[in-house]
Amino acid sequence: MDSNLKAVYAEIEDVEGTPETLTTPILCRVTNFATRQGTLKERNNVQAHYGAQKSLYMGTYSAITLEFDVVGSGTAGTAPPWAALARMCGRAMDIVATTSVTFALASTGHEAGTIGFHMDGELHVMTGCRGSMTVRMGENDHLIAVCEIWGLTVEPTTTALPTPDFSSWLEPLPVTQGNATFSLHGHSGVLTSLELRDAYNVTHRDKPGAKGIHLRGRNPAGTVQIDLPTIGTKNFHQTIKNHATGALSLAVGTVAGNIVTLTCPKTQLINPTFPETDGVIQLSAGLKLLPATAGGDDEFDIVLT
Repeated sequence: MDSNLKAVYAEIEDVEGTPETLTTPILCRVTNFATRQGTLKERNNVQAHYGAQKSLYMGTYSAITLEFDVVGSGTAGTAPPWAALARMCGRAMDIVATTSVTFALASTGHEAGTIGFHMDGELHVMTGCRGSMTVRMGENDHLIAVCEIWGLTVEPTTTALPTPDFSSWLEPLPVTQGNATFSLHGHSGVLTSLELRDAYNVTHRDKPGAKGIHLRGRNPAGTVQIDLPTIGTKNFHQTIKNHATGALSLAVGTVAGNIVTLTCPKTQLINPTFPETDGVIQLSAGLKLLPATAGGDDEFDIVLT
């Protein structure tokens, strides 16, 4: 089988666990795919000789890790082609026609989906899929989302490799001066890298009366690296010492339909270090993404306008 011949499709399910017809192609990189994950039970019976014994699967699932470029649809208020993956990863989608699409974290009502992974004529389907998403950008990079998704395993089939239509996928924009604006705790600093993790706890259950993939809690976090400002400009040493919280915002893009804004209204900086990049002293710190209101579910929004 040729490792260059692959395709990925994803759909939100109307009925959880019931496979959807796969028509939406995902322009992505698959960094991990595994079937028959789960608990193996060793038999460990007495025997009159040395040697291994058969293990039995006690319920299994499949897992896939996808990376894709975070881009808009090209039209404000129209969902992007990666919307199904974000919704599988515990994000509720809210559309304001002709204006915006917002993906917010959710504590209830998590949607499930179907993912199809074609590998040179072999189709692997996962149903009831849920997972967790990370958005990141490295130095001299663009916005990338990483989705680690679990799903119930459907037996693979021999299926002709389709020809995906990626015409709805825009090219990503580099996170550079002129393309992006950044703010951390009120300081419009020079951003080197950023990672924001939803950090959902993904679980698998297979018991009499219950079978599925579920999201059980989350602990959103991340890391940020910026040019270290002078104390007179912004005293981040004091900010961290005092456990102060503040907002983080990164907006990428200038043309309506392809503006992506990451907003975290209440962040705490922890564990600072001071590396160097391009001969410039940096502040690198962990991030705790905290609920900003009593209702919660507002730690980290992805807004497309």
